[in-house]
Amino acid sequence: MLLTNTPIPTILDKDLVVYKVLYKLGSRIYSIYQDYRYDIGKIYYEEEIGIEPNYIMGEEMPDEYCVYEAYHACTTLDRANDHLGKVKKYRIYKCIIPKGSKVFFDRDCDDIASDTIIIKRRLWFNRW
Repeated sequence: MLLTNTPIPTILDKDLVVYKVLYKLGSRIYSIYQDYRYDIGKIYYEEEIGIEPNYIMGEEMPDEYCVYEAYHACTTLDRANDHLGKVKKYRIYKCIIPKGSKVFFDRDCDDIASDTIIIKRRLWFNRW
């Protein structure tokens, strides 16, 4: 889930490099939260991004929306490293969100949710 301050997506005017934390099991790679399977080089497209107002204790928060159905990633390597934690099987993958994609940024622009993503390659380093 990503919290954003607008229900209207930004349309990218150029490709955007992002980073996604995934884990490998056998020859396949998966997301760390919902075990969604990915393949290197394949274009993944979500027909409709799921977004709704954010509620806290039953009250709608003004100018706060939850993006729950989309491809989530980090806009910086530092943020991706924050997601690694101390789980040694997690790895950072460089990804591309193509020009023309619909995206939402969190308030700090550290996290992003998009309708399209391409997993490009694993980055070969660990922070521990």
